[in-house]
Amino acid sequence: MPATDVQIYKRDAELYFLRGMQCARDGNRVEAATALRHAISLNPLHEQAWLRLSDVLDDPHEIAFCLQVALQINPENAQAQRGIAWLRHHMHADSNPFSRRVLAPPSAGAPDAWWRAWHRA
Repeated sequence: MPATDVQIYKRDAELYFLRGMQCARDGNRVEAATALRHAISLNPLHEQAWLRLSDVLDDPHEIAFCLQVALQINPENAQAQRGIAWLRHHMHADSNPFSRRVLAPPSAGAPDAWWRAWHRA
């Protein structure tokens, strides 16, 4: 893929991201999630899209996944760290083996691999 294609995808991803943000502000979580997923499909390294997607989802495991990918992209992301901590507290991770696995610290690996695994599910 030529470098210009990458720039086009990033620009398109940013447009979907902005659309998702507007939908979220308008209270339309379903449209926001759709737009943010499009942004991520065009640019799996869009840290803010992963974070904002976690804000509009309802399933705590999907939320955790988005936060984990954001941490894969930027391990210093304080918002994602706080989100994981909140989920751990509210999901009682100590007594739920599935939650322990989902909320474990991110392992080494490319964020786009996380996206491919999640997208197939």
